[in-house]
Amino acid sequence: MWNKEPQPSYEVYQILDEVYQKQVPSLSRYEDRTTQEKILRELGNNVIKSGLFKDLIYEHMECDRAYSIDDYYCFKYFITLHNIRFSTARASIR
Repeated sequence: MWNKEPQPSYEVYQILDEVYQKQVPSLSRYEDRTTQEKILRELGNNVIKSGLFKDLIYEHMECDRAYSIDDYYCFKYFITLHNIRFSTARASIR
């Protein structure tokens, strides 16, 4: 199962970006729904091409959730670290 980090609406992101730039510039990026779907589709294609898995199911679920500012930054930071570690591990396998 792959998850993409939660994305606020673009309008909210523009407000948060000022804080990102000052506090954690590495988290300052926005992916719209189309971009996230493309990334997940590419991951899925790589999984199928590996021959190790079959019957891949792709689903995009959109939800509306309110986070406190602290919880949102904590969650976004955790997901970013997870993705970095996963990418590093995946690269070492190749």
